[in-house]
Amino acid sequence: EGLEGQRILFSLSYNLGKTWTPAKISPTHVEASGFSPEEGGMSSAFTHSVWSPVVHVDPTTGRVYLFYSESSSCWRPTQPPTWEPGGDIRLLTVDNLGLRGSTPLWSRPRTLLKENLDGVPRVIANKLVTMS
Repeated sequence: EGLEGQRILFSLSYNLGKTWTPAKISPTHVEASGFSPEEGGMSSAFTHSVWSPVVHVDPTTGRVYLFYSESSSCWRPTQPPTWEPGGDIRLLTVDNLGLRGSTPLWSRPRTLLKENLDGVPRVIANKLVTMS
């Protein structure tokens, strides 16, 4: 845990969990030059770690919200070097995820809370609470 390039994977089931699609990488880090849904938008030079995924599905729109932490400045002096858990709190959204025959439409990652406000890595790990 905490190794360079740690990612969040996802898989889908269309039959209540009897079978699953092959795992895919969530595009938690995209190249500054552009986002490629087909390639997952991933940078081959991605060296940070991502942690603590919290998933929420909006029941009215079907939009999926993926909240997570991304380490970027807290190395542990281990062999091999690893990241401390936590970092910036980030958000990705995706539409059409799980609709058979549709291409998922991922947003660019957004930073909601920066680690560097006080140097304390942020971690999330609970179910999202929504209020109406």
